[in-house]
Amino acid sequence: MAFLLVVLAVVGGWAGSAGAQSAGPIDFLKRLDRSLCDATSNTRCKGKRRARAARKTPDGKPAAAADAADAAAAEDDAIVKPRLRPAREAVEEADVASRQVDGPLVLPKLRPAGLPPVGKVVKPVLKRASPASEKGATKVVVVMPPAGSAAKPRLPDQEELGSNCLKALKAAGASFTSAAQPVAAGACDVNVPVKLAGLMADGHVVALPDQPLLACAFALRFAQWLDERGQPLAKATAGSSISRVYTGPGFDCRGRNGDISSKISEHGYGNAVDIERIKLVDGREFWVKDAGNRLSASYGTLKALRQSACERFTTVLGPGSNTAHEEHFHFDLGRHGKSGTYVICQ
Repeated sequence: MAFLLVVLAVVGGWAGSAGAQSAGPIDFLKRLDRSLCDATSNTRCKGKRRARAARKTPDGKPAAAADAADAAAAEDDAIVKPRLRPAREAVEEADVASRQVDGPLVLPKLRPAGLPPVGKVVKPVLKRASPASEKGATKVVVVMPPAGSAAKPRLPDQEELGSNCLKALKAAGASFTSAAQPVAAGACDVNVPVKLAGLMADGHVVALPDQPLLACAFALRFAQWLDERGQPLAKATAGSSISRVYTGPGFDCRGRNGDISSKISEHGYGNAVDIERIKLVDGREFWVKDAGNRLSASYGTLKALRQSACERFTTVLGPGSNTAHEEHFHFDLGRHGKSGTYVICQ
C-alpha cells in the first residue's frame, strides 16, 4: 500500500511541476526508479542507495556525476537488449552446412510404371503342367522329307494289285515265293501274298532273313524304295552298302499298336514291315533304336533312311513317334484321310 502511494505521489508531482516538464522523461524515470528503490528492499536497490550515499558531497548534496550515472543506468534498464543465440543451434547449422555436396543436383529416377506398390508382396503365378508332361509322354518328332523334294507316295495301281504284280516284282530282281492265304480269323486278308527272301538294290543283293509275308504290291514298293533310295543313302552316309534288313514277320493279324480293341493294323493285310536293324557289307550293324541318339555313329544313316521312306510310304513311324515304335521303323501303305493319300511321317 505504501509502495502504491509513493508512485502516485511522484507521478502527481511531476505532472504539476514546471521543472519536470522542462527536465524531460529521463529525469522523471530516474526519480521514479529512486522512489521505487526507497520503498523496496531488493538487492539492486540496496546497492544503489549505498552508491548514492558514497557520492554525496560534504554538505550532503549529490554530485552532478552521480546524477549522470543514475541517468545512464535508467536508460540501460529501459532499453530491451536482444538475447544471444544459443551455441548449440549454431553448431547444428554448421554441421548441416558441412554435409552439403558440391556439384550439380542429382534427382532420383522415376519409378518404372507397372511395378507393384512398395511393400506389396506379389506372389508368382504357377502354371500346372499338362497331363501329357506329368505322365512322361513320348514327344512326337515329325521327320519331313528333304527340302526341295517333290516326291510323294502313291497308292498301288491296279497292275500292282493284280497278277501282274508278280511279274513286276520278279523284274525288280526280288527273290520270293508265292504264298497261300494265311489262315486267320476276322477281317485279316492279304492280296496276292508272297514270302520275300531278298532284293536287288543298287547292284547289291540284300537279304531279308525274316522272310516276311507281304502283299505283292507292298513288297514291290519296298523293293523300289530300297533300290532307288535306301541303298544309295546308306553308301553316302555310312560308306558301305546294306547287306541285310531285319523286318520281322510282316503279316500279323492284330489291332494297331498291339491293341485288340483298335482297328486292324496294316500288318493284318500284309501291307507293312517293321525294320529293327540293318547290317552293312563291312559287318557293322545299325540298330533303329539309336535313331533318336544324335551321338550314335548310325544316327545320320538312320535319319536319312527315315526321311526317304516318307517319299514312298503313307505311314512312317519310329523312335520319338510313340512308345510302341521306340525300337523299330514302321513302314506301311495304309489309306489316310478322305482321299486316302494323307501321309503320316513321324
